Amino acid sequence: MLNNKTMKLTKTQPLLTEKEALLLVDRELDVRGLVCPLPILRTKKALSEMSTGQVIKIVATDPGSVIDFQVFAEQTANELLSLTELNDEFVFYLKKR
Repeated sequence: MLNNKTMKLTKTQPLLTEKEALLLVDRELDVRGLVCPLPILRTKKALSEMSTGQVIKIVATDPGSVIDFQVFAEQTANELLSLTELNDEFVFYLKKR
């Protein structure tokens, strides 16, 4: 069941949204093949090495990561700038607080 804070994803989304195409990414993190809690833990570690305002792009394959990253962003006050799905991969853009 989707609540009002959960984004619904479709397989028809473009590779990059217009907003994503304008984002400057400071770091990329590939967590494909990893399952909960590893994508979040690796992201948390990467964010600790970044400065405020920097953007990280995360690519994951775990469907559970959609909810995990939404909750993580809300709980840590990092901004989830974008979330898309393409070919069973989930791409997240987070801005460090």
